[in-house]
Amino acid sequence: MKVLNIFFILFLLTFTSCEKNNLQKWKGNYLFFEEPVKALADYYQVMNWELKLDSLADEKIYGNLKINGQQTFVDIAVYGKIEGEKLSIKSLSSEDNLDKNETLFQFSYVKDSVLKTTWQKFQPKLKRSSQENCLRCFSKVN
Repeated sequence: MKVLNIFFILFLLTFTSCEKNNLQKWKGNYLFFEEPVKALADYYQVMNWELKLDSLADEKIYGNLKINGQQTFVDIAVYGKIEGEKLSIKSLSSEDNLDKNETLFQFSYVKDSVLKTTWQKFQPKLKRSSQENCLRCFSKVN
């Protein structure tokens, strides 16, 4: 019975360590520049997204999301939580018509190198599309 208990404790420690290492790989800065759209007034609308994930605690990774563009500025506190093979980016507060802990979008890797975004509450602001998935929208810059 003691061997089984020791095995179980080692399993839990390994699993917790793997979870932290998985979160560590998501740490960094991510950028998404929406494709400019020509407005009726003959100028181009732009929209830039910046996601910073920089602190680990409580099996989550914390940071902030800034969206800046044509008459738009959003700056909200977020956290990422691993759900299966995806990292869900969730709101920390109930500002800007968001519910606390609401999933804004999810990240996953395709073939270990291509970052895929699955849109949830948040979607690109300039280009309306029925696509719920986007390959290479966000790029990890460091």
